Amino acid sequence: MTSSRFFRALVPPASVSTGIALLILRVVAGYSLHLHGAPKLHDPMHWLDNSPGLHAAVPNAPSFLEPIVAFAEGIGGFLIFFGLLTRVVAIFIICDLSVAVIGVGIMHHHPFVGGRESYEIPALLLTIAIALFIAGPGRYSLDALIARRASP
Repeated sequence: MTSSRFFRALVPPASVSTGIALLILRVVAGYSLHLHGAPKLHDPMHWLDNSPGLHAAVPNAPSFLEPIVAFAEGIGGFLIFFGLLTRVVAIFIICDLSVAVIGVGIMHHHPFVGGRESYEIPALLLTIAIALFIAGPGRYSLDALIARRASP
């Protein structure tokens, strides 16, 4: 598969209004994900150890997942913000936040809204990641720019 076909597959056509909506969604969600993941990038191999509440909620979490989560949130949020490899990064975000929502929030009977242990924000970010995976990054993204430039 050539690079132009790869990027065209990542960026389905979208109307101007859909492109603007996806841009707003990407910027807000990408910035939020980056802010949540940035502290994990400082110690990607041991951030879970420094979070006793989360470590207790996900006991026996394999340590090899820590750098993947740090990348997905910290770097992936940055990539989503700019719309670069959006659908690829969305897969990592979906996996990461599915564990947070289902494995931590729902399985531990945390409240959906309110309180320190609510999982409303991870659920919203998960929903946005699913939407971005389905819809793509939109016409106002680096993915779209690369696809337009790579097209013959």
